[in-house]
Amino acid sequence: MISSTEFVKGKHNIGWVDSDFTKHFGDTEFSEKAIPTFQKLQRRMTDVEIESELNPGICELGDVFAFLKNAPEECKDGYWNLFYFPAFVVLVYWYAGGGVWLVLEWGRDGFDWSVGFRVFSPATRHSESKPSDLGDFVPRAEFEEWKKKVESVLKI
Repeated sequence: MISSTEFVKGKHNIGWVDSDFTKHFGDTEFSEKAIPTFQKLQRRMTDVEIESELNPGICELGDVFAFLKNAPEECKDGYWNLFYFPAFVVLVYWYAGGGVWLVLEWGRDGFDWSVGFRVFSPATRHSESKPSDLGDFVPRAEFEEWKKKVESVLKI
């Protein structure tokens, strides 16, 4: 399969694909994988904490594709689904207002991922984490900025 024909608006319930994702993957060939396992973040965690404590390993494009084709219903709850790649994180988010998936590429820049977000990877192993006293706090300004970007693309 080729990324430019599969990761497009209108296919596999995709409503929007980030231009960075498209630019990075271009016409990358990939093969579908089994849906990777996931773990929910039990506390706010940075990329470094996720990689060192949860050991998710590295995903491939086929992992994201398998998820989009067969996403568990529980993953359509408004929390981000994170797929770790060598230089960035691919985010797949269910936008319930439009009934579509949003696919983004995000740099590994020390962002604090919130409680409830899911980390996917073929290497993910389940572990017990202690809940954070921060709860599921997402900085409102960051959320609003992201929401405006998505709404402008979806024209809602």
